[in-house]
Amino acid sequence: MKTQERIYNRKYGDSALRDIQINHPLFRSFFERIVDILLRYDKKKILELGCGQGILAYCLKDKNVEYTGIDISSAGIESIRKLVKNNKFKFLSGNVEEISINDKFDIIFCKDLLHHLKNPLDVLNKFRKNLNPDGLFIAFEANPLNPQFIFLNTLAITREIYYYRTTNSYLKEIFTRSGFEIIDNYRYSVFPYDLIISVKYSPLRHANFLMEKKNIDKIVHFDNFFSNSLMNMFSSYNIVVAKNSNDKGIKH
Repeated sequence: MKTQERIYNRKYGDSALRDIQINHPLFRSFFERIVDILLRYDKKKILELGCGQGILAYCLKDKNVEYTGIDISSAGIESIRKLVKNNKFKFLSGNVEEISINDKFDIIFCKDLLHHLKNPLDVLNKFRKNLNPDGLFIAFEANPLNPQFIFLNTLAITREIYYYRTTNSYLKEIFTRSGFEIIDNYRYSVFPYDLIISVKYSPLRHANFLMEKKNIDKIVHFDNFFSNSLMNMFSSYNIVVAKNSNDKGIKH
């Protein structure tokens, strides 16, 4: 078993991490906003690269969509299959740098994936062929300027392998070089969801005030306001929405 697969099997074999992300209303609100972004384009067939423990699949399971998820972690895929029961949903275990599929999709989505790849250009080029003619590739990438990620990386809390710092300019560059036309590019979220919820021993994980709807609504309002302000350079995520262009793309 390769190093990356071992790391993610250990991470995604932790059902407590999955459960806190699914059941905590604050973190659920984060993923439900991602669902809103995906569904605003009125597309029905979705491929997620690097689907992890299936949090997005769980949030989509009652929507009128078809979904395929791929992840390097067999433990993660096993966890999703137990969690999500929908005959329009498929889950595949494999490394996105090695696996190939024949299906066509309306949306290809990835979150926090590209900076883990040795050859992100190759992956973008390969999966570009899996998009329908009017399909979209949507990528969320952690912003290296965001304070919470700087803090987490400084403490070396994660053992995950990072090959690239996916700044907004780098993200736009690799999509353009891969033959995509960028139709939208923006920042998402300044609130430190990962720092509060995902860190195993965070004292705020079970804080009552972060579980009350009225407070979550205030946080989301705050987040939306500052994500669209001058603070957005420190946002949690850089987002690219891209479509196929006539350019065949270049690999390197």
